Amino acid sequence: MKNIIFKSLEYTYYFLLLALLILYLFPGNIIAFFMNGELTQPYSSSKSYFASLSHFLYFSCITFLALIIKDKKRNILLSINFIIFISIFLEIMHLIIPNRYFEIYDLASNIIAVFTVLLFKKIIRWKN
Repeated sequence: MKNIIFKSLEYTYYFLLLALLILYLFPGNIIAFFMNGELTQPYSSSKSYFASLSHFLYFSCITFLALIIKDKKRNILLSINFIIFISIFLEIMHLIIPNRYFEIYDLASNIIAVFTVLLFKKIIRWKN
């Protein structure tokens, strides 16, 4: 039973990584396409912080799953350094992908999410 749960967590992690690549590298906004039928969304400097919050939650989930799986397996895709690298790399790619915009707040949310999960892990281990 434990092995089945572990395998499902592992597959979820890899699925989330694949979804992350698709969402980040797609030229346009897939989510806006499903919501209002348009791939392009005009850039707004006064955009809501919902996008940054969604970045924080997504990278928190990925980091959390990587930490769970990393205890059992050694893999470069599970490395915290890899997650930080991919968050920076994918956000910088928005500078050259059409209809995408580099957002420093999104990049900060990605990195803060990784370190927040690591901090919670340290606090939990320290209390035990």
